[in-house]
Amino acid sequence: MDINIQPILASWPFLAKALAMTIFVSTLSTLLGFAIGIIVGTLRTYGGQPANIVLGFYVDSMRAIPLLVILVWTFFAFPLLIGHSISAVTAGIAGLGLHLGAYVSETIRAGLTSVRRNQMQAALALGMSPFQAIKTIILPQAVIRMLPALGSLFVSGA
Repeated sequence: MDINIQPILASWPFLAKALAMTIFVSTLSTLLGFAIGIIVGTLRTYGGQPANIVLGFYVDSMRAIPLLVILVWTFFAFPLLIGHSISAVTAGIAGLGLHLGAYVSETIRAGLTSVRRNQMQAALALGMSPFQAIKTIILPQAVIRMLPALGSLFVSGA
């Protein structure tokens, strides 16, 4: 059987540019989704009932809406709200990041709630602020439990 790879070799510059763009968008959207997930997951766990309700709406709606719809809304509807057009790459990064952030936030929230409440109480009893307690006591214990789920999200979400 004769395989002709000449069309692939002729398209090599285009394919290399597309691969670089894919890696760029994937990396930035994953970083954005991780940042959003940490903030939303932490606020849903320790931010009180009003924050949990508002951010719960974000998480539930982002997880319920298909990714393609989020990307279309990000590209077409968001510029209408802000009155300024955005590039397709920026819209893609924002849409993918917002979508991934909802899933990451649930993983973060589950990891944080898996650490016993006594850990937070002990840290507060030692004179730590709630932020210090989360950063130095709760989060290191929770990260170990979150790693498998976060790895799976980053592979499938990116």
